[in-house]
Amino acid sequence: MRTRIGGAATALAFAATIPMSGAVSADMLEGVTLTLLHNNDGESSLAPLGYGVDDELMLEVGGAPAFKTVTEREIADARTLGNSVLNVYAGDSFLASALLACSSPEDPASTDPVYDAMAQAQIPYDVHAFGNHEFDYGPDFLARYIAAFGSEDMAVDQPFISANLDFGAEAAFADWIDEDGVVETPVTDGRVIGGSAIVTDEETGERFGVVSATYDSLPIISSPRDVAVSEAVPAIQAGVDALTAAGIDKIIFVSHLQGIEADSEALAQLSGIDIAVAGGGDELLVNDESQLLPGEDPEDIYGEYPQYATDADGVEVPIVTTAGNYKYLGRLDAVFDDEGNLLGIQHDASYPRRIIPLEQEDPSIIEALEITDAVESDPGITESVLAPVGECLDILGETPVAISDVVLNVDRGQ
Repeated sequence: MRTRIGGAATALAFAATIPMSGAVSADMLEGVTLTLLHNNDGESSLAPLGYGVDDELMLEVGGAPAFKTVTEREIADARTLGNSVLNVYAGDSFLASALLACSSPEDPASTDPVYDAMAQAQIPYDVHAFGNHEFDYGPDFLARYIAAFGSEDMAVDQPFISANLDFGAEAAFADWIDEDGVVETPVTDGRVIGGSAIVTDEETGERFGVVSATYDSLPIISSPRDVAVSEAVPAIQAGVDALTAAGIDKIIFVSHLQGIEADSEALAQLSGIDIAVAGGGDELLVNDESQLLPGEDPEDIYGEYPQYATDADGVEVPIVTTAGNYKYLGRLDAVFDDEGNLLGIQHDASYPRRIIPLEQEDPSIIEALEITDAVESDPGITESVLAPVGECLDILGETPVAISDVVLNVDRGQ
């Protein structure tokens, strides 16, 4: 069993004086710094959302185009520091909605574009984890979604992983399933579905293992059909062990088990995981209120970024997540020694980045709210995704489907 804290004598002496949740700086320790970028629960919120900051001001936040710009900004910043970069999506890519209706998810034979996939394929993700909503329209639409990450000239090359899902009985997935369950990047053969992935950083050459799992009550809450679902914890540990056997000493757990509490319960039974990214809970983690979007309720803060859970060996494992709908990009800068032992977190760099597009219906709101981190939205996603979706929604909005004599409450969760 490898040591999880310490490494070289100088690092060990320093690490012994702080808990795992203590801060470290790059100039105090030698080794590998990983910038881990993450989000979850985008749920088809590809366009910006209107946030009521007060009774008079409405700010547009989130949206896939601005999210891509922030992602690329944070990658560029990490590269200037010499960091390795890993960008992961922790599940629930799409959700039944008017926007998703533009992709005709109920029709297996449809050739309509899958707009969620078209947007995400333009964002530099390294690994996707399967969430529960990916199965809401059954495996047929999920197959269309994955296929949309490729093209006529290029096979799908972004890994989709979950250690406790077996797609073997679904014929549409046969050409995507990796034989040994460990997808290695860059993917050259289109075998993108597995239980775990080995991601080789394109600039530093460092290798990172990513293991994933999906909520194991999936058949109760969604429609996986012949996709077999097994118990999560044993499958996760088997995935970790396979990565370790392959020589990977830095392992990230990216889950969709429905949130931080579920991840903490799983980690208590697991060994060998360095960092966990929780999907499905939409918990809001910040270190101070300045990191919140204007209009966000401070009472909704779940806790600090990151949280910590104790694994089966008694080691503190940092857990991160973000609120969904492309409103935040999480960034955790973690320092490892040369043997792959996690030494600590660079807290000054580690917090969620707000997604605020510079383009606003009222441009003066940026100055009025003294916002300094607004970004220009990516024109590629705006033109190829939001423009045709907007036309589709205009048509849907003019098409009556029912008549009611009373006003219906359409708020989600009511």
